[in-house]
Amino acid sequence: MSILRESEEQSLGNGPTRTETSENKYPLRCWACGQLYYVNATISGAVKRAAEIDPSENAFCCDDCAAGYEDEHRG
Repeated sequence: MSILRESEEQSLGNGPTRTETSENKYPLRCWACGQLYYVNATISGAVKRAAEIDPSENAFCCDDCAAGYEDEHRG
């Protein structure tokens, strides 16, 4: 089952996945929902750089939470 899920998530693009894939090897937790996601080296590096600038800020937000946040804050 996890192989099927991984293949489905890979077909959706290079964004965060809920399971580790060959490209998404770096675990991150969403600051809003706390769910664990796996991201690629580019996203992981960007989040680490943001944490170095402001350690109190968790820069990673999953797509679902980001969409919900945008919906709540549209004027």
